[in-house]
Amino acid sequence: MSDCVWLLRHGDTEWTRAGRHTGRLDIPASDAGREQARDAERLLTRMRFAHVLASPQTRALQTGQLVGSRTPRDGTAAATVESHRGRDRFRTSGEPA
Repeated sequence: MSDCVWLLRHGDTEWTRAGRHTGRLDIPASDAGREQARDAERLLTRMRFAHVLASPQTRALQTGQLVGSRTPRDGTAAATVESHRGRDRFRTSGEPA
């Protein structure tokens, strides 16, 4: 099998649903966001990932942990990568997106 890179966005947050920009703030995944991550894990059930990398923000780690249960490392938490942290995209966090 050839090497592939898969990109998966974190699950929803309460702010996502409210249309607020989270940016670099550490807003955790909502119940719906955690369910989205579980859905992704089920869809990827046959995949085995060599590595799972995530931003250090809670919402990304929650998603990475669920999908990361498919790594050869027996579900060890996703490795964090500081450069994967969210961006403020020229807006103030908390403002409408």
